[in-house]
Amino acid sequence: MKMFPQMKEIFFDDDTFNYKKSRTIELCAKLKPLGLTWSCTSRVTTDYETLKAMKESGCRLMIVGYETGDAQILKNIKKGATLETARRFTKDAHKLGLLIHGDFIVGLPGETKESIERTIAFAKELDCETIQVSIGHATRARSSISI
Repeated sequence: MKMFPQMKEIFFDDDTFNYKKSRTIELCAKLKPLGLTWSCTSRVTTDYETLKAMKESGCRLMIVGYETGDAQILKNIKKGATLETARRFTKDAHKLGLLIHGDFIVGLPGETKESIERTIAFAKELDCETIQVSIGHATRARSSISI
């Protein structure tokens, strides 16, 4: 903060930022006395207590990968979350006054016109402040060799 006094906000671009509750709460405890505003990526599996610690330490906005509004597509991509988990997370975040930028993807494995329509309805239901929609694309599988 001494080196960048003009700084208005920090953004933590880390897909695992709040993956581990204890780590996130510990980090929030260290951020809180700084009195700065920050934003981050977030998972829908984050519980209320963690979201509250984030808000109290200066978190303003989260970029959240909802991906889809279709339960089967969530299973296909092994998201590790359900539609109900996403609903609870969003309700908790809004209750705390946290802003949400929702990320959605169309064209995921198993996608149909109907599943895309469910995703659109789900995005409307969540009522995020902003959203973005990306087109799904194949990624190269990683291979590893053990010696």
